[in-house]
Amino acid sequence: MKKTCTISGKEFEITSKDQEFYEKMWVGEPTLCPQERQRRRLVWQNMYHLYHRNCDGTGKKVISSFSPDKDYVLYDQTYWWGDDWDPLDYGIDFDFNTPFFEQFEKLMSVAPMPCLFTNFAQDVNSAYTNFAGYDKNCYLIFHADFNEDCYYATGLKNSKRCVDSLNVFGGENSYECVNCKDSYGLKYSMDCNNCSESWFLQNCDSCQHCFGSMNLKNAKYHLFNKSVWQEKYEAFMKDFESGKANIVQLAREKFAEINKKQIHKSIQWLRNQDCQGDHIFDCRDVSESFDVQESRDMKYCQRVYNGPNTDCYDIDQFGAKISKMYECANVWVDCHNVISSLYSYSLVNVSYGLFLFSCEDCLGCVGLRNQKYCIFNKQYSKEQYFELRDRIIAHMKTTWEWWEFFPSSLSPFGYNETIAQEYYPLEQSQASEQWYSWKQDDPEVSYYGADFKIPNDIADVDESILESILSCELCSKNYRITGPELEFYKSHTLPIPHKCSNCRHLDRVALRNSTQLFERSCDKCSKDMQTTFSPDRPETVYCESCYEKEVY
Repeated sequence: MKKTCTISGKEFEITSKDQEFYEKMWVGEPTLCPQERQRRRLVWQNMYHLYHRNCDGTGKKVISSFSPDKDYVLYDQTYWWGDDWDPLDYGIDFDFNTPFFEQFEKLMSVAPMPCLFTNFAQDVNSAYTNFAGYDKNCYLIFHADFNEDCYYATGLKNSKRCVDSLNVFGGENSYECVNCKDSYGLKYSMDCNNCSESWFLQNCDSCQHCFGSMNLKNAKYHLFNKSVWQEKYEAFMKDFESGKANIVQLAREKFAEINKKQIHKSIQWLRNQDCQGDHIFDCRDVSESFDVQESRDMKYCQRVYNGPNTDCYDIDQFGAKISKMYECANVWVDCHNVISSLYSYSLVNVSYGLFLFSCEDCLGCVGLRNQKYCIFNKQYSKEQYFELRDRIIAHMKTTWEWWEFFPSSLSPFGYNETIAQEYYPLEQSQASEQWYSWKQDDPEVSYYGADFKIPNDIADVDESILESILSCELCSKNYRITGPELEFYKSHTLPIPHKCSNCRHLDRVALRNSTQLFERSCDKCSKDMQTTFSPDRPETVYCESCYEKEVY
């Protein structure tokens, strides 16, 4: 069955399997296409922008994802988890003469929320992180867990001494890597597995001491896809002046040219059955999804890891033993039967929750911990809860709110603060036309021209840079170099970056294909296939079968 998105006007399909899922979740069919549903979830997620503001409970200055101009009650995480306040004190009675979301907005304005979303009690010296936990000596890493001595990374797991990374799992001593797993000493590489001491690789597996190469398997001592003697490789690396910014930039440009001439795999996946999407691993019956692992019976999901995860639609982050979930973001660990919730974990039978932890049978609540049978932060008996819950759901159906995710207008963040700007970029005027809010620059913050000219060669950089203000060559915003960061560049003979961390992140994001599937013919066998390479792109793209025959 075809439906028309009420925002984009695009047609999208509802299959019989989709209908079975919606019936099982007691929700109606979506009114928005998958892309607009995702955008609506993403405008609630400020992952990267951190601010200083005061805790409304203690007055202490804290780091927060909510800027100081946001009129919400924000607590330092230690205070928020403490016993000096009770979230049930902010409960409100449900008014059947008022729309649900209007009342939820009122609750959001008074119920305290934590300033960040981290597992801070298990973190060590990692205050400047978000959507993260179990990290040690880490700085500006996001959607990241179980890492040590890592900086400027997103989607980082179980890694040590990794800098400027995107979706790296089990990395160590690596720099500027994207979608890499179980690698050591890897630099400027993408879509690699179990590779070590190599530079500028893409789509390589189990390779050592390789440079500027693609599609290598179990290779050693390769230069630009050609096997060489160890002595020649070592001589080349000795002459490669990796600490000079201009030399590294030339190498990146040369590798980009090589990249254009090599074959590309239509999709990145492994050990799957009946799946559709990209960067899917160890999954079954997962469709129209991206960056999903150890999951089955999933659709329209992104960045869902650490299974088993089952039976979920429209999920953005994180996973870890979730099941029967619909339209959620950052809801993870042992969650079951959850609808339209955010920033929560360990939930059962919860709908429309925000910052809920270890809760069961709750509806429309904010900031609860270890609670049961609550509606709008008010406690009820079991019988009262189910009777009132059913009446509220019936009311929401008359106002066309039940099963719809939280409206974008209720989001605490400006569009340009959120991940939506990364996936669906807009200019301020475009955002305004579509009724999204926009975070203006703080008028009290001034940007200065760089008072330090970055030397081309890392050998010429001394500790004076640690006291200096640098200016991004792309956006002109200021940034600084930290002591551990400088030590990393020095020990690995890498040039000082000339862009701020946010622009570097966006450069890495641009290396990945979009999260959109296209119909295209294999450039080898002409078989129709789905790929994230659009048909008008010039790369040579092979279906999985042809790629494996060519590479293995």
